[in-house]
Amino acid sequence: MTGETSADADAGHGATLADELVVQARRHQAMLDAFQDGWFVTAHDGSVVDANDEFCRIVGFDREHVVGAMPPYPWWSSVPADRIEVQRARAQIIATGKGEFDNLEIRRGDGEQRTITLSIAAIRDSSGRGERFGTIKDVTERVRAQTERDALLANLAEERDRVVRVQATTAALATAATRDDVTEAVLAHGMRAFGARAAVVMLVDEAQRVLVLAGLYGYRRGMFSDLQRVSLDSPSPLAVAVRARRRLEFRDLRDYVDLRPELSVVMQEIGSAGVCVPMLLQDRAVGSLGIAFGDETALSDDALADLENLASLAGQAYDRVRLSELDREIAHVLQHSLLLDVLPETRDAELSARYVSSVAEMEVGGDWYDVIDLGAGRLGLAVGDVVGRGVRAATTMGQLRSALRALALAHDDPGVVLSHLDHFARVTAGAAMATVVYAVYDPTTAGLRYACAGHPPPLLAGPHGVRFLDEGRSVPVGAGIAAERETATATLAGDDMLVLYTDGLIERRGEAIDIGLARLAATLEARLAADAPKGPVASVDDLSADLLEELVGDSATDDVALLVVRSTVRSGAPFHRRVPAEAVQLGSVRRELQRWMTREGIPAAVASEILLAVGEAAANVVEHAYAPAPARGDVEVEARSDGELVEVTVRDRGTWKRPRRDTRRGRGHALMEALMDDVDYTTTSFGTTVTMRRRAFSATAAIDPELRSSLRP
Repeated sequence: MTGETSADADAGHGATLADELVVQARRHQAMLDAFQDGWFVTAHDGSVVDANDEFCRIVGFDREHVVGAMPPYPWWSSVPADRIEVQRARAQIIATGKGEFDNLEIRRGDGEQRTITLSIAAIRDSSGRGERFGTIKDVTERVRAQTERDALLANLAEERDRVVRVQATTAALATAATRDDVTEAVLAHGMRAFGARAAVVMLVDEAQRVLVLAGLYGYRRGMFSDLQRVSLDSPSPLAVAVRARRRLEFRDLRDYVDLRPELSVVMQEIGSAGVCVPMLLQDRAVGSLGIAFGDETALSDDALADLENLASLAGQAYDRVRLSELDREIAHVLQHSLLLDVLPETRDAELSARYVSSVAEMEVGGDWYDVIDLGAGRLGLAVGDVVGRGVRAATTMGQLRSALRALALAHDDPGVVLSHLDHFARVTAGAAMATVVYAVYDPTTAGLRYACAGHPPPLLAGPHGVRFLDEGRSVPVGAGIAAERETATATLAGDDMLVLYTDGLIERRGEAIDIGLARLAATLEARLAADAPKGPVASVDDLSADLLEELVGDSATDDVALLVVRSTVRSGAPFHRRVPAEAVQLGSVRRELQRWMTREGIPAAVASEILLAVGEAAANVVEHAYAPAPARGDVEVEARSDGELVEVTVRDRGTWKRPRRDTRRGRGHALMEALMDDVDYTTTSFGTTVTMRRRAFSATAAIDPELRSSLRP
């Protein structure tokens, strides 16, 4: 062994080193083979120098096709977008010598598309060239699972959003008061729940056998100029869904273009896929809902079920609104039939009555007014409000109004009338807590007596200013509370105006009623002040219209009944009446003359004697002025007073006939002369005039008993 040369030693050392390199290479190869990921080595020109079996398995090519492959590698995806991503990754590797890339798409040798991650680093030699070592991992299943998870989460979110939107739409349908409200709820709210690009709602007109357009969503204005009406017998999908009573899904509208050419416009702008769902009410279709989606859009079974439920709810809402509108129309007709069409005519007052329906409420209320001719020139004035709305309220209003009218003709005192009306309201369904103001106006005395049962106070306006009549108040009728109904008094004369109204004229939501009352008073006061330079308000009709315009306008939130009364009785104005010369007409003339004298302040005893004298003169006209003939003439009575002297003229236009022999009936002239201070007779070819005068405050005439006995009955 000692004879071993240095050459032998070097050879042995080399063999050992070679063995170690072999072992080391095998060790590295074993480590590489143990990789669960695929690895590869490329030369500086990109050619594959080496790769393990996993790499070959992932890319789907055997080792013979892998080693030596040059870019573009056969496993690169042919999809342009994917190829761009790969090229971008390669450019980064060339520039930086390394890189890590997620979710790159490749195409295996068998054509299957896979998703990989790529990590690569450069191993450079002294020349700067060298090789690149990289690893790849097949993450197709992971990406697919993540994609499915994301899609599931998106679907759940979409489902949750649809449920929320459908619930919101359902709530909107439940509160919809008009057809437009229902259409708005379906289109503006409901269609977003289903991701619709466009939609159309059409309603069935059974009488015309057509579908009538109710609303559009997502379509350009004018796109469906001929879609206003579609025959129920049409092949249109909207009509087919109604006839079949089931939904109709279509993947391609081109199937219907030959039948409905306008659908080509829909396909161009909206998409060719969609669904038509009938809006069913039990087994009856009230309309059709058509929804258009993009070409690739399809609703899930759950979404389709929700859409059918929504269409059904819409059908119920449309029908409910239809019935409500019918109910409202009936109530309107009933209410207006119960209100006065024509107000009574009277010489002593101007009347104006108005009724305004609420635009906020879809049912009529129980507001009402009435003017009652009580005889002898007196007027009963009433305004009331029944709790509730609709046909029932209108019916109850009619019952209360009729009851008050009957009671007013039987009882003179307003408080008594309301007391009896309270008893009636207690036994009448729907009349509980009704409010009423009732007043009696007597032009003879310019007196106003009134009582209020829970109603806003009357407003009195005139030269003296504006004030509320806040006396004579009590609880509403039918309240079930025993209450004394007092009567208050006021004066209504000489252009004074009385305003009776319901709470809709003054009340505003969230506002104290005192503010509304003050607003009414200020509005009326301003109107009177504006008209003051021109004299009294020209027309109570104009005044009532102005009050409504100023206080309510076109947006009444509640029904309003308004009654305005202006007295035309003026002190010092002469009296004048002309009636047919018939005995039955004289009674009304005497009553009206008596009221005039009362208003002028003539003492009752003097007025009574003046009435006797006038009665004799008028009776003479009836008996003697006109000879028997088919045509009769008139008798005319005029009176005036200056506060001291009363002058009365009785005039005819006839030719007196010879009086009969009746000593008792022939003493009329003597009686008139005894009752009056002065009597003049003037006879011409045009008739006879008797002028009588009497001092207003003179003593009662002393009439011979025998002469008094000749007084006419």
